[in-house]
Amino acid sequence: MKKIFLAMALMASLGTAAKADIVFNHGSWNEILAEATQQKKLVFVDAFTTWCGPCKWMAANTFTNSEVADFFNANFINAKIDMEKGEGVGLAQKYNVNAYPTLLFVDGKGELVHVAIGALDPAQFMALGKNVLDPSFMSMPKMKAKYASGNYDRDFHASYILKMREAGGDFQEALDAFKPGMNGAVLLEEANWSVFKELFVKLDSEPAKYFFAHLTDFEKRYGAEVVNMKALSMYAAPMIQAIYRDGTQSDYDAARKALISSKLAGAENRALMHDMDWYSRHEDWKNYAKATCAVVENTPDMSAMGLNSCAWGFYENVEDPKMLKKALAWADKACTADPQYAIIDTKAMLEWKLGMKNEAIASAKRAIAAAEATGEDASSTKEALQEMEGK
Repeated sequence: MKKIFLAMALMASLGTAAKADIVFNHGSWNEILAEATQQKKLVFVDAFTTWCGPCKWMAANTFTNSEVADFFNANFINAKIDMEKGEGVGLAQKYNVNAYPTLLFVDGKGELVHVAIGALDPAQFMALGKNVLDPSFMSMPKMKAKYASGNYDRDFHASYILKMREAGGDFQEALDAFKPGMNGAVLLEEANWSVFKELFVKLDSEPAKYFFAHLTDFEKRYGAEVVNMKALSMYAAPMIQAIYRDGTQSDYDAARKALISSKLAGAENRALMHDMDWYSRHEDWKNYAKATCAVVENTPDMSAMGLNSCAWGFYENVEDPKMLKKALAWADKACTADPQYAIIDTKAMLEWKLGMKNEAIASAKRAIAAAEATGEDASSTKEALQEMEGK
């Protein structure tokens, strides 16, 4: 019943399209590749985990679309592999899968052709599949060959770096060759900006110094929101490093102070969100709860999944009844906005933890019904329900 999700919004329901199913091959990885070779097709891999909400949404809403199912069944060998079990663990390492869902396209030799990350609706997924099959599509093998030839422009050089990074390939040599052309006003050019935006985090690099000295110019070209998010991410990078690389309290505090002092829009809320991770990492649940409450209060438009994640964090780690009641209010709000299985399950478990037995039983039954309607695994909720009912 983990409730850990990518920082992405789930798509809304797609109406009443006729449902079919993508037929997934459940053989071994070698058997799947052999079939792809025999049929001269690419392998599509739905790289998922059992706790991934967007994965479940895509399975219920995209893979069951009749047009999608017909197209992928006709043109690909399809595989659905849990990246935390069996062969999936090794495949996750091989293809650098660390966000879910990851959509892999692989040839019969096991070489990565293309990768996409995040839940897609039927139209987006169809467009992706057709794009991958287009003879003019620049696949990973084609990109590698073109880069090796040396016959390319700076736009291609930038796209190669970013695609290799997305696929978990070695892009450092290509990036080192690209960097000399990024200093000064040329950083505003799209190729340079795209690489800087995705890969540069150090505040003291020459491109970073130019960026912060000319924020207005970048905002005019690329939009204030995008530019502000990039600036925030650069100031937040030292905080993240302190959190996940065992930094000291002084390291974290110094990085946090720098972020707040930047006066960037959203700096205080960004700091609070990282506080949640810092306190969680150090199992300081009292301050974790305070930081989480502040984040929710400062984010009135927080998504249902965001509220759900905060509420579940309280269920797992917070014991103060007053704080748990706040989490239950978040869960109620999330259920109203998006009454899906994972969210209703969180509400049920919070009610149970608060001693609201009858309410918990009702919510658990509702969660199970929601799961059954979308084909999701509700076994953990069923076990909890048996405990609630004393069975």
